[in-house]
Amino acid sequence: MDAVIESKNALVKGKGVVIDNKRAVAGGENVIMEMKKQQMLALFEASGACFWKTSREIAAETQIKLEDVVSILTASWEFVESRSKRKMGDLVFTSRKVYEKRTPYWRLLLGILADRID
Repeated sequence: MDAVIESKNALVKGKGVVIDNKRAVAGGENVIMEMKKQQMLALFEASGACFWKTSREIAAETQIKLEDVVSILTASWEFVESRSKRKMGDLVFTSRKVYEKRTPYWRLLLGILADRID
């Protein structure tokens, strides 16, 4: 049985796992990381025109540890990194869904031709 996440502070039940935001029992780390990933995805959905964010901005706005943010960004296919944009020299990221929704079609086409995300 896959884990069921009811809300940010609610109990989460899964295969032999019962956790809350403060403690984890038997394999709950994956469930906690999934909750953090969902929180990060919600941040990008709620962002306006400025949907590219650095890992530090994501950590500050979601109150998730920077190490966890970096781990999620690098491990999940749901986030993309811009190859050309930077904020004060730091890499910027967004969710794949928000990128596809808010980027003009001509820029998406150029990205496909150049084989990169801008």
